Parts: sequence; C-alpha cells; structure tokens
Amino acid sequence: MTYLSGAADPGLLDRVHEFERTVLCDRITDVVPLRGGVGVRHRDLPVAYDHNHLRYDAPPTAAEVLADADAVLGGAGLAHRSVVVADDPAGERLIDALVAAGYTHSAQLAMVATGPAERGARSADVATLDLATRVAAARADWRRERPGWPDDTVDVLSRQATTLPGAAAVTFLGRWSGGAVVARADVIVRDGVGQVEEVVTHPDHRGRGYASALVLAGVGLARAAGAEVVFLRAEEGDWPQHLYRRLGFTDLGRAHTFLREPRVAQAGGANAVSSR
Repeated sequence: MTYLSGAADPGLLDRVHEFERTVLCDRITDVVPLRGGVGVRHRDLPVAYDHNHLRYDAPPTAAEVLADADAVLGGAGLAHRSVVVADDPAGERLIDALVAAGYTHSAQLAMVATGPAERGARSADVATLDLATRVAAARADWRRERPGWPDDTVDVLSRQATTLPGAAAVTFLGRWSGGAVVARADVIVRDGVGQVEEVVTHPDHRGRGYASALVLAGVGLARAAGAEVVFLRAEEGDWPQHLYRRLGFTDLGRAHTFLREPRVAQAGGANAVSSR
C-alpha cells in the first residue's frame, strides 16, 4: 500500500485543512462567516477554546482579525480571544501585531504518517472506550491538571468529545491499568482523511510506550476505515514531535494559534477558562 506524504502530493496540506475546517464546523452550534475564515461558537461549551474561536485560511489584516475576535467572541459574552490561522506565512505576518495586542502565540505542526503503522504497536494493550468512559477519563485528567478550577468548568472541558460523533467517524482508544484509563487517544476519520488527536498519558505512567502504542494503533485503525491520509498535530516547541517522527510521521506544515486569556479563577470563581 502506498501512503501519501507531502512530497508525493502537493495538495495534501489542503486536504488536512479541509478536514479540520469541516469537522470543526460540524461540531459547533454557531458558524459566523468571516472574510478569509469563520468564527465558531458552541452555546453549551463556552469555556472550551477548541469550540469557540476564529479560524482563518487566508486572514485579512491584523486590525480586522482583532475586530472580528471582539465581535464574534466578545459579542457572545466570552472573555477569551482565540484565533487559529491555518496558513503558515499568513500566520507569521500576524505575530507582531497580535502579540502587541496582548495575545500569546504558538505554532502547531501538521505531521503526516508516511509508513506502516505496525512497528511497535502493541494492539493487545489498546482498548476501545465508549463515550461515557472517554468523558470520565478526560474529567479525571482535567481535575488532576487543574485542581483549583470550578467543577462546572472541568465538566464542560470534559464533554468536548461528545461533539465528535456527529461530525465524523470517531473511535476512542485507551490503555487501562489498575482499573483506570491511564493513556488515551481519539481517532477521527472523514472523507478519506484521518486524525489521531488528544494523545494523553497520566504522568505516573509515562515512559512505558503507551502513547506510541495508541498512536500506531490509531494510524492502523484510520487506514482500515479508509483514510488515505493520517495526520496529527504537535506543538512546535514541545517534545512529542520527536516521538511522532520516530513513529513514522513527517512534517507537513505549520498552523498558528493566538490566544488572549482572561484571569483564571480558582474554585468558586466565575471566569475559569482553559484550552488544550
């Protein structure tokens, strides 16, 4: 079988962007057309940045992006501002102006699987999770990572996976130990493209190959479901990208995220927010 890569298919990054855009728009409750992109909001998940942000393929000027963010997010009463720019050069052009306006900047690599998924995959250790178990596992992760956040905020963030089944074919994978899910990943497939997303391992269980097994099992599962292209996203400045390259992923492109967060409240406060 031939696995598509950026070198073999110059239009591959466009397919990844189309996948991300269509899955995103089918996961949320409100889509606001913008010049060069869309604004998305979810009425039931207001503190989840993945469900409430602006996404541009070809953004207008920095001034228009800032105005769009205030109109779309601020106009809905949301305290945060979040902007994703899929095009690398366009995102680079916005960095100085948006950072000067109080936003932080990060870059995410799109990495595509270019080889067989079998190497190192311990499929016997990987289980399929139902949605309720996936939500419960996410809740435990958020509570561990953010012990001071209000329960209602943790609940909203834990329920983000519930919007996936209506937008794509999704399988939730996990690794059990001691009666608990200690590592997990989501596999999303639509229109011949697959994504391995939300790869999380409990800190006490890292270094045991669980993430590698989940990622490789996810690639195999996506391909079995008809995905010609399988990709994932990795933070440019973080270590998982090196693991993914060892697992057969190749850099395909970069996206940019700009974020302005409100004050994060402790338990009992009113404005606790988060992103992942």
